Amino acid sequence: MVKGSDGRYHLNTGGYFNEGDEIYFRIVRNHNLAHAWPDENRVINISETGAWQIEFIFDPNATGDQMITLEINKVF
Repeated sequence: MVKGSDGRYHLNTGGYFNEGDEIYFRIVRNHNLAHAWPDENRVINISETGAWQIEFIFDPNATGDQMITLEINKVF
Protein backbone atom coordinates (compact mmCIF):
# COMPACT_ATOMS: atom_id res chain seq x y z
CA MET A 1 0.00 0.00 0.00
CA VAL A 2 1.09 3.54 -0.67
CA LYS A 3 0.46 6.37 1.78
CA GLY A 4 -1.36 9.25 0.12
CA SER A 5 -1.13 12.94 0.96
CA ASP A 6 -4.43 12.53 2.82
CA GLY A 7 -2.77 10.15 5.32
CA ARG A 8 -4.69 7.15 4.02
CA TYR A 9 -3.08 4.10 2.42
CA HIS A 10 -4.14 2.99 -1.07
CA LEU A 11 -3.73 -0.21 -3.07
CA ASN A 12 -5.08 -0.59 -6.60
CA THR A 13 -5.39 -4.06 -8.04
CA GLY A 14 -7.72 -6.05 -10.21
CA GLY A 15 -8.19 -9.10 -12.31
CA TYR A 16 -10.61 -11.32 -14.12
CA PHE A 17 -13.03 -13.11 -11.81
CA ASN A 18 -15.96 -15.47 -12.28
CA GLU A 19 -19.42 -14.94 -10.84
CA GLY A 20 -19.47 -16.39 -7.33
CA ASP A 21 -15.73 -15.98 -6.73
CA GLU A 22 -14.74 -14.75 -3.28
CA ILE A 23 -11.70 -12.58 -2.56
CA TYR A 24 -10.45 -12.73 1.04
CA PHE A 25 -8.32 -9.94 2.47
CA ARG A 26 -7.14 -8.13 5.56
CA ILE A 27 -4.71 -5.26 6.14
CA VAL A 28 -1.42 -6.17 7.85
CA ARG A 29 1.54 -4.12 9.03
CA ASN A 30 5.06 -5.29 8.08
CA HIS A 31 3.71 -8.58 6.65
CA ASN A 32 2.84 -9.69 10.19
CA LEU A 33 -0.62 -11.16 10.90
CA ALA A 34 -0.14 -10.25 14.57
CA HIS A 35 -0.67 -6.65 13.39
CA ALA A 36 -3.71 -7.24 11.17
CA TRP A 37 -6.98 -5.41 10.82
CA PRO A 38 -9.55 -6.80 10.99
CA ASP A 39 -8.65 -9.90 13.00
CA GLU A 40 -10.63 -12.10 10.59
CA ASN A 41 -10.53 -12.03 6.81
CA ARG A 42 -12.99 -9.80 4.99
CA VAL A 43 -14.69 -11.10 1.84
CA ILE A 44 -15.47 -9.51 -1.51
CA ASN A 45 -18.16 -11.48 -3.38
CA ILE A 46 -17.98 -11.20 -7.17
CA SER A 47 -21.50 -10.74 -8.56
CA GLU A 48 -20.76 -11.11 -12.25
CA THR A 49 -18.02 -12.64 -14.44
CA GLY A 50 -15.59 -10.12 -15.90
CA ALA A 51 -12.59 -7.90 -15.27
CA TRP A 52 -12.74 -5.92 -12.03
CA GLN A 53 -10.69 -3.00 -10.69
CA ILE A 54 -10.45 -2.94 -6.89
CA GLU A 55 -9.03 -0.14 -4.74
CA PHE A 56 -8.40 -0.83 -1.06
CA ILE A 57 -8.23 2.29 1.11
CA PHE A 58 -7.04 2.04 4.72
CA ASP A 59 -7.48 5.00 7.07
CA PRO A 60 -5.48 4.41 10.28
CA ASN A 61 -7.17 7.42 11.92
CA ALA A 62 -10.71 6.08 11.48
CA THR A 63 -12.42 3.67 13.85
CA GLY A 64 -14.08 0.30 13.43
CA ASP A 65 -15.50 -0.59 10.03
CA GLN A 66 -14.69 2.89 8.72
CA MET A 67 -10.97 2.04 8.60
CA ILE A 68 -11.32 0.15 5.30
CA THR A 69 -13.05 1.47 2.19
CA LEU A 70 -13.35 -0.48 -1.04
CA GLU A 71 -13.95 0.91 -4.50
CA ILE A 72 -14.95 -1.90 -6.85
CA ASN A 73 -15.68 -1.31 -10.54
CA LYS A 74 -16.31 -3.76 -13.35
CA VAL A 75 -14.05 -2.89 -16.29
CA PHE A 76 -15.71 -5.23 -18.82
